[in-house]
Amino acid sequence: MATFLAPFVKGYAFSDAKLASKFKFDPSDRGKANICVDAILKTALPDDAYVSVTPGYLDDKQEIVAVIILDDDFDKERLQKKPLPPLDPSIERIMEVLDGPGVWEKL
Repeated sequence: MATFLAPFVKGYAFSDAKLASKFKFDPSDRGKANICVDAILKTALPDDAYVSVTPGYLDDKQEIVAVIILDDDFDKERLQKKPLPPLDPSIERIMEVLDGPGVWEKL
């Protein structure tokens, strides 16, 4: 079942640099970063730990990141002010490869 998401999403983004440091590869290798993200999503995060995962823009819109979504809204400022729900322990365990919390514009 597809999940409808508002244009702004709040949660945590996978960091290529942090993934590269943890798994010992060149941070410019997006392919390896994507493989790591896919493996983490399939093995470490249960589906009920988050709303969805979506690509989102960094502020400059020059780079796209995979965002673990915990909330979404049509109003960026309102979303920035909203507190996050309690984190699932599975997300807490992978914090060393995540940036955030933050708000991203979804792709």
